[in-house]
Amino acid sequence: MPVKLTRVEGWPAKLSAAIEAGRTRPFRWGQHDCALFACACIEAITGVDLGAQVRGRYHCADEAEAIMEAVYGVPDVGGVADSLLGEPVPVTLARRGDVVLLDITHGPALGVCVGAVAAGAGPEGLVYVPMQRWLRAWRV
Repeated sequence: MPVKLTRVEGWPAKLSAAIEAGRTRPFRWGQHDCALFACACIEAITGVDLGAQVRGRYHCADEAEAIMEAVYGVPDVGGVADSLLGEPVPVTLARRGDVVLLDITHGPALGVCVGAVAAGAGPEGLVYVPMQRWLRAWRV
């Protein structure tokens, strides 16, 4: 069942702060990975921490997959986003702060729409992926 999310007053500044906090933060499973970066942005926008159940409980891709399966019943980030955020919308309708599924070198990853690009957790900090490489989008 999707979570009911409402954007709080002042969310644009809070989202900007969350993005700035992730800008130079290196990727780390269970601490600052694609899903938890998206969760940090969702929390900035809505005040709801969707990552609380899983944060710090995994340390590699295999453990992340096992946690997603155990907690959400699906082994992939797209399925988790479907579960938590509901039906996707066309990527061309994504707004600032919406969650997107990115087609990147290592496989699908979550990011956050920041305009014509999406920000996502990368090896040395945030990476920016153009809309042409977005697979799905969800409203926040």
